[in-house]
Amino acid sequence: MVTKYELDKKITAVRFALYDLGLYLDSHPCCEQAMQLRNMYQMQLKNLIDEYEQCYGTYVLTQNDVSCWKEWVAGPWPWEYMKGDDGCVAV
Repeated sequence: MVTKYELDKKITAVRFALYDLGLYLDSHPCCEQAMQLRNMYQMQLKNLIDEYEQCYGTYVLTQNDVSCWKEWVAGPWPWEYMKGDDGCVAV
């Protein structure tokens, strides 16, 4: 099974690719190859987020996703998931 950190890292990479393609498409709006690549990455992102949510729950929590503000702030912060045994953030 893929770890939570590995899935998050994959999601981040695909989101970056989509952002980068968006910038490219701003200046090349008729590039079919870039549009096809963008559609492929969008589907890949959806599948990765679905996989993450099946294993670990909601991918992005907002204030609306929790019933109580105390629950929101008491939960682990994103950087707390990435700490190794020595307390260093694994990148």
